[in-house]
Amino acid sequence: MPIIEFQHVSYRYGRGSLDEKKALNDITFAVEPGEFIGIVGSNGSGKSTLVQHMNGLLCPDEGHVTVLGKKTSDRQHRNGLWRKVGLLFQYPEQQLFEATVIDDVAYGLRNMGMKQADAAARAREALSLVGLNPDEIGALPPLSLSGGQRRRAAIAGVLAMKPDILILDEATAGLDGPGKSDILSLVKRLQQEMGITVLMISHSMREVMALADKIAVLADGRLAAWGSASDVMREEMMSSSPGLFFSEYAQVMIKLAELGHPVNTGVRSREEALEELLTLIGRKGHERGEARAVHAGRYGRSQA
Repeated sequence: MPIIEFQHVSYRYGRGSLDEKKALNDITFAVEPGEFIGIVGSNGSGKSTLVQHMNGLLCPDEGHVTVLGKKTSDRQHRNGLWRKVGLLFQYPEQQLFEATVIDDVAYGLRNMGMKQADAAARAREALSLVGLNPDEIGALPPLSLSGGQRRRAAIAGVLAMKPDILILDEATAGLDGPGKSDILSLVKRLQQEMGITVLMISHSMREVMALADKIAVLADGRLAAWGSASDVMREEMMSSSPGLFFSEYAQVMIKLAELGHPVNTGVRSREEALEELLTLIGRKGHERGEARAVHAGRYGRSQA
């Protein structure tokens, strides 16, 4: 049974007003437990609106959203989703406000009514999960940590709740290259080792190609493409979708396909792209060799 399911979901901001805007338009898809889903699209495409329907912050105007087996139209279920669906917005470290890292990570647990000692123990466990030593940084003020460490601490605050679903809105925003790689590796490890269902919003196809089991492409509030990374990359519309930053090797494959060459545009790594190029070169070389042989044979016979 899907852990998340959207059925013909539409949502409007400012409904009934002069400023009414349709942010989601007839969205249908389903996420299976334990999957890693990449959500991509340009600014204003509806990405953040989409995920806010998954933890009950928003409820659809039309259609149905089912999370963890129940529709979010059930108010009691919707109001309790924050315990099971962890949502981190952009720059979550800016929301760290407690005196110490341990207190900040344990904040949600204390809000649930957990005793201080139990919440602190769970917070220490969560910090360890994200690669931070609670003995070294637990008593420090959050602002004393590096940017990457603060991002990890923010993720730990969500993991301490032991959610079934983890949603990340631009998880790598503002981080440098190594920081981005660290966070992406961490999130993928959490999905694989803990079986958490992960949904990650990104502007960058580079980030989701190597990580996601499936990708949702949003454009003007519509689900423009949905499926495996390879299936989505093969969609012709991807070559002209604004705001999506494809890796260089993906762009090369798309361009070759546009020029009529029989290549796989669904490659997910440089290695796959190189193999595809070598196959293409070998195929072309073989075709040229055959053409030369036929040419030589024809003229050789005519001269005999």
